[in-house]
Amino acid sequence: MKSKSAKISSHCKTIFFAIIFFMPLLAEAQDNNIKNEILSYNDSVTDIISKGRKLLTEKLQEGDTAKVRQIKDYLLTKPANKDYLVFYSVEYYLILYWTQEYKEMLTAIVNHDSINTAQGKKIRPSSDQCYTKIAEKTIASKKQVIQNLAAADLSEVDKDFLRLHLEYTFSRVKGYVITRDSLNKMANNFLEKHPDSRYESYVRKYIRFELDHKWGLGVEYFSGYGFFTGNLTKNYTNSVPVGIAFDIQYKNWILYLRDFIGFGQTKTDIPYSNGIWTRNSQTLVYLPEASIGYVALDNRRFKLAPFIGIASSDIAPTGNDLNIQPSLKNAEMEFSRTYTFGLNGDIKLGRTKMKKPTAHIIKGHWFVRVRYAYNMPQFGLRYPGVTGNFQYITIGIGAFDKRNKRKY
Repeated sequence: MKSKSAKISSHCKTIFFAIIFFMPLLAEAQDNNIKNEILSYNDSVTDIISKGRKLLTEKLQEGDTAKVRQIKDYLLTKPANKDYLVFYSVEYYLILYWTQEYKEMLTAIVNHDSINTAQGKKIRPSSDQCYTKIAEKTIASKKQVIQNLAAADLSEVDKDFLRLHLEYTFSRVKGYVITRDSLNKMANNFLEKHPDSRYESYVRKYIRFELDHKWGLGVEYFSGYGFFTGNLTKNYTNSVPVGIAFDIQYKNWILYLRDFIGFGQTKTDIPYSNGIWTRNSQTLVYLPEASIGYVALDNRRFKLAPFIGIASSDIAPTGNDLNIQPSLKNAEMEFSRTYTFGLNGDIKLGRTKMKKPTAHIIKGHWFVRVRYAYNMPQFGLRYPGVTGNFQYITIGIGAFDKRNKRKY
């Protein structure tokens, strides 16, 4: 006979092999149970909300606003709870314009921020055509909606606000055309007509979006062609400049700070106190400038700004020639006060890429600038008998960024 310990060992082996054999079957059975549980799951709240939204949309298309109100009230009181969202804000407002429940809408609008915060935590409704259909129907029946509003038993400030809010709601619908300027004008008219109303905060935060176009900064690198007039043309050739310029703009006024260096030659031998500046020697024309411009035109493609200012003119030998012949310093026509005026014309190119701080919007663009300037140096005050002016046309490439702060 087998010993007792041998029998126990045999039973253990049998149990072990049974577990190994049946374990996959048990796991598969458990998976099937979970699969069946998932397939049979029915979220009644989601189904009711989804079907209710579709029925509401159909009834609105049929013009049955009484039924629309019933469906809306049921969905908001029965299936809805802290976890489920029935209507997005814009849908809700459009529905209330149809059911003419203006006081309910005004209360919701005043509490818009807190309602939106709560909605962000809820389960959203399934994708459907509810918003699109309601928006299309409301816009197509805009005249009727406005007439209903005008006939409502509301105060003047309530009516004016809802009329403004209706346009704002429409502006968020794809395909509805209203310019930002028009909406801002309506908002400003409301704020002026009804100062300190309970809707002021909402209008300023959501409806009106105006920017203070105050400060802007630009930089330009340029070249071009400059030419003298009067008896300056007897001694000096025309010049080809290189230079850099900076724009500092406040509203429509621009401060131009420019550094113009022109390269030319002497036309003839020029005598000076202790020598001769020989013909065909290189010359440098220095023309630092500070001028004030005013933006006369500024649109998507072009910007025009006439300007007037003060500069200083200097015609000198090159540094290399001065190293060879230091006395040429006496041949220089030193810096003299110069009056300048002309016109800037910018052709706007693509936008510059720049990070946008939260408090500001950076609106920038590249540009090609054509600039004409007429400069009147006062050389005659220091060098008797010297007459003539200096004109130039430059073409530059640059960038301009305008910092726009939103008005509240």
